Amino acid sequence: MSVGTQPIEDKFSSTVDETLAAEITVDGVIDPDGLIPLPILISGTLARIQRWAETSFDDHLEVFWFQDGKEDLLFDEQYPTGIVPLEIEVPISASRMAIDGSALLYYIVTAFGMPDRSPRKPLIIDHTQGPGEELAKAIFINLTPYGYYNCATRPELTSGIVIEIPTQPLARPNDKFSLHLQGYRSLNGSPGQDGEDIVSEAVDTFVRNLDDQEIADGFSQHVPFKPCIEPLIDNDSIVAIYTITRGGRRIGTSYPALAKIDRVIPGGASCYV
Repeated sequence: MSVGTQPIEDKFSSTVDETLAAEITVDGVIDPDGLIPLPILISGTLARIQRWAETSFDDHLEVFWFQDGKEDLLFDEQYPTGIVPLEIEVPISASRMAIDGSALLYYIVTAFGMPDRSPRKPLIIDHTQGPGEELAKAIFINLTPYGYYNCATRPELTSGIVIEIPTQPLARPNDKFSLHLQGYRSLNGSPGQDGEDIVSEAVDTFVRNLDDQEIADGFSQHVPFKPCIEPLIDNDSIVAIYTITRGGRRIGTSYPALAKIDRVIPGGASCYV
């Protein structure tokens, strides 16, 4: 939904001098210029907003996407009781990032009756970007022979899962490693038409700087049950893709790793709910 054609700068001429709105962050986007990695363009991601420093009893949050001269409202929420979550997640679908070009992401928080806009986060959308080297895919541990996590999985899924990352011969110490997981309402990790099968709440990202031992031997990444696994129950799946960057430049991206999830018990009930 477009929110009008009024020039952006004019809308904030009356905002408060004291800044409440901090910079917004986007999962998986670590490039200083805002280049969105190709796997994120395909899978979608989450923007994250930290609770502002001072809350009132009638706060209002609006999140905007500005691209090609058009401003779209992504998120609109009132907090009339003054209880604002410590962190607010805003899904950004693959369809939102379908058009190549530059975009700006920002939000307005209105507290005490006065609006304040966050710094605008630049984003670069480029589906033609080279993915770098194709890296060996991550390995989901303890899958069934048919590639499933289910109610018989041990350890139980409520304790989380383990993903093995293989050795990284192209990496150097202090290269940045980023593992992104996304859940889907499909068994094959497909986002569906216009991203309809993306489970927006089933997402997680793990980032670290690699050391010599991790590069030479590989390592394990524990993934907790929440938030990524819990929403996935019946004929769902989860995809893991990792990237390695050096100084903001992509060195390589892994092949997607897929795990299917079936938590339905014969008779219609589900485990771990």
